[in-house]
Amino acid sequence: MIYYLAPLSDTPSWGLAILYNHVHMLQANGINACIVKEGPQRSPAWMEIKVPFCTVGNFRKEVCATDTVIVPEVMINFEGLKKIKARKILFLQAGCFLFQNMPAAETHLSLGFYHVWIIMPHMKAIVEKHLLLPYSMIPPFVAPYFFAENVSAVRKKQVLMFPKFQQIDYLLVKHIVLQHINKNNQPFIKNLFNDSNWQIKELQHLSHQQVATEMKRSAFFVSLNVFEALNTAVIEAMAAGCVVFCYEGFGPRDYLMNNENAIVFKNNEAYQLAEQVCEWIDHYGTSQQQVKSIQQKAVATASAYSQSATQKALLRFFEKAK
Repeated sequence: MIYYLAPLSDTPSWGLAILYNHVHMLQANGINACIVKEGPQRSPAWMEIKVPFCTVGNFRKEVCATDTVIVPEVMINFEGLKKIKARKILFLQAGCFLFQNMPAAETHLSLGFYHVWIIMPHMKAIVEKHLLLPYSMIPPFVAPYFFAENVSAVRKKQVLMFPKFQQIDYLLVKHIVLQHINKNNQPFIKNLFNDSNWQIKELQHLSHQQVATEMKRSAFFVSLNVFEALNTAVIEAMAAGCVVFCYEGFGPRDYLMNNENAIVFKNNEAYQLAEQVCEWIDHYGTSQQQVKSIQQKAVATASAYSQSATQKALLRFFEKAK
């Protein structure tokens, strides 16, 4: 049996959804797997797929040495984890949380982990230097409903921003761009510029599918996240055909190419990023050839993160682990 420990959360999270999708893929291929969590034994309301569940109490009674337990890095403080005799795999989806909940005086080795799953190439060095454990790449995937059917379709003059982290540079970029938009929308200025009537839309209080809809019809997406392994929102916006403005981040360096599939800045270069967004707003109508080129390369980049690639890597791992 393969058990996936999962945090209890009603907040939409693609990292959490990946755990559920793994279980769904394994079950569909005849491999017994389930989600272990506290609370209601059902998928969160925002998640479409249905998977088997196991209560924490039953898990503690049933788990044995021949089973496999997948532990997300945020759950290494799971009570009694060290005493569980099953094969334990650390699932590293975001390197920044690697030591967040580490129990005092413990290491991943002392907690009994025998293997690590990573999602991006840059994480290999982290595991080799700090965990001293063998690892396998189980790549993430972009939900299919994010991919634009026609990237060159007429786009809404809308700048999407995702206020996931309350960073000071988020407010800085937002208000510089907003002030520029408001200036251009004044009656006198509108007679001089064709590209007026832009707006900023913050992606909050939306389902994953609603975010996908907004991305597929919007021109620009701005991300100021600097530390996630994948930065799912960036690769989703690329799949949707947005022109993405973002920091090089931590993990996104694995797939970002400045002025090819996105507009990329050094981390925390907030003023430069904001000024470029304003410049692209002013010249959007006369830059459609460049826009289309970036859109096409962005979608091609995102296409590598497919559901089938994730399933193939997952099944290959357990086939070798027999």
